[in-house]
Amino acid sequence: PEVDSISVGRRVQIFSNGELSQLFVLQIPRKAFTRFSLIDGNLQQARNQYFDEQAVLISEPYAFRHDLRAGDSVTLPTDKGDKVFQIAGVYVDYGSETGVIAMHRNTYLKYWDDTSISSIGIYAKNESSVPQLIGKLRDIVDEERNNPYKQIKEQDLEIVSNQAIREASIKIFDRTFAVTQVLRLLAIVVAFVGILSALMAIQIERSRELALMRAIGLTPRQLWFVVSGETGIIGTLAGILAAPIGITIAAILILVINRRSFGWSMDISIDPLVLGQSVTLAILAALLAGIYPATRLSKIKPADALREE
Repeated sequence: PEVDSISVGRRVQIFSNGELSQLFVLQIPRKAFTRFSLIDGNLQQARNQYFDEQAVLISEPYAFRHDLRAGDSVTLPTDKGDKVFQIAGVYVDYGSETGVIAMHRNTYLKYWDDTSISSIGIYAKNESSVPQLIGKLRDIVDEERNNPYKQIKEQDLEIVSNQAIREASIKIFDRTFAVTQVLRLLAIVVAFVGILSALMAIQIERSRELALMRAIGLTPRQLWFVVSGETGIIGTLAGILAAPIGITIAAILILVINRRSFGWSMDISIDPLVLGQSVTLAILAALLAGIYPATRLSKIKPADALREE
């Protein structure tokens, strides 16, 4: 009673357009077709073609690598010879760099002598009944495994919910971006050391100029604020200039390099809060790096700095 509908799927490797490609055979309820996030093609029209007209869907990497789009056709080797299938749409997919061709199971059975199933999708009527449904399915599987007349190994069947898959995916992404956070900290350290080195160089080059300012009446405290102010300006300019440069580099990586390397694209999301944090961090790093040089310069003795050989 907890089951609303089911789907069956199978993944097959085929040789298409000169390379090995993945054929994803899928029989799903019509209402579940919206799970395909189309980037090319009309959703309603693509659904009708997929279910009723033996058309196929192709993933974005496959479309990019073979220069195909909705309305084109692709030739596939079947058990009954090469057949031409119309492309109903192009959908977003990050699971395969070489690309995937999605085909309805009825179309697949018409041209291939293969009735095997790799996966079964079960749609629950409501989200709250998912744990109970998984528990019942595992009980059924355990009974079948204990049946001496059936040889079902533990690794032959695995029951996983969409939520578990999503949580596992998020953990993988979190581990990946943990490296990014380390790189970010390293970049901050390098920037800090760079600003400190630059200000120390300024101390040597401008020691005579700053000593002259001291000689005409500038107090050590005022000199400290002058140097700190210059440091803050450097950090502010660096943070403001870094924002558009960083966005440009990100756009190049996502829209050009990533697409050419893997064939898929991603949406660019610019968070104003992150940009604001970056500018603030640049200013703070510059001010912190300027404390030591400013303190050294504020203690400079005008007579020693103005003395010439």
